[in-house]
Parts: sequence; structure tokens; C-alpha cells
Amino acid sequence: GLYNAVKVEFGPHVSEIDSYISEVVQYYTSAARPYQGLGFPDFVLRDLSPERVLILGARTVLVGPPGSGKTTFLDWTALHAASSRKALPVYVALRNYTSTLINLMRVAVERFDPVNEFSKVVSRDPKELVPVFLLDGIDEVPPVFRLKVESEIADLAASWPKAPIVVASRSKPLGVRWQKWSYLVIP
Repeated sequence: GLYNAVKVEFGPHVSEIDSYISEVVQYYTSAARPYQGLGFPDFVLRDLSPERVLILGARTVLVGPPGSGKTTFLDWTALHAASSRKALPVYVALRNYTSTLINLMRVAVERFDPVNEFSKVVSRDPKELVPVFLLDGIDEVPPVFRLKVESEIADLAASWPKAPIVVASRSKPLGVRWQKWSYLVIP
């Protein structure tokens, strides 16, 4: 299987991290995932690959039309990050945004690990596995919350300078906040 059962020491929260990673890998490799029988999407074999966005400190906006594979790319990135232990994936569906980004991230982590809270799994300790924040569908955030969520993403980037962040959208987000972000486009 993709999950290597050998425990790797990452600091004081090893069991929480191992439990979370195991659940993430199990979820993304389950038969319930629609693409499991199809193998890697074509774009993973081209210019777009999880490796490209898992660079420490990378800030990436993934842009593509509906149905182009943005969510699938984020799924493969989450699976690759967890199974290779390059990063601790935190996938968030931004269309569910109603209060704060941190609340959505807590729900995302607790979905895989209901026993341990967000702060026990995702740590700021440099000896711990760095998180990768996979934020899907910024264009699906209700307009009333759009500026707030963009501000929270900017705060997330400032608070977690080494954590890779990928934001998926059907269109390029506008504004000064996004000027230093890299863009990957799925045609």
C-alpha cells in the first residue's frame, strides 16, 4: 500500500500525526473515490504534479474551468503529501465557508481524526511535519464572505511561512493579495 507503516519521528505528536496520515491515505485510496480505478489524471503526468506545489513556502493558485480537475489535483496532492510524508495535508472545501477559515480547517482535520483536535495534529513546531493547506473553490465562497476569506488566507500565509498553500478557483482571483502567488492553469 501507499502508507508506510514504519513510524517516522516528527516530535511530540507522532501518534496524532500517524493516525491522521493513516486516515487521510485510507480515505484517498478507498474504492469510494471516483478516480481510483482510472489511475493518475493526465495532468499529473504533464506540467502539473503534486511535487510542484509541495515546495516549502509555495503559494499557488490553481485555475481551471468547471470539471477540469482542480479538486482531483488537490486530492492527488493530499494523497501524495500524506503517503510520502512530505507534508500534512489539510483539504478545505471553501464553498462551506460561513464563519472562519480556522473553523473549516478544524472540521477538515477532525473529519479524519475526530479524537485529536486541530492543534494536536497540525503543529507550528519546526520538528513536526509541515502542513500543506489545500483550499478548494475560492470562487464558490458566497460574495458576502469573499473579502474576509481572502484576508484570512493572507493571514494564513503570513502565519505559516513554510507551509505550502494551494487555492483552487475557476477564475484568477483579483487584487494585490494575489500578486506574489504562482498560477497553475488547467486548460
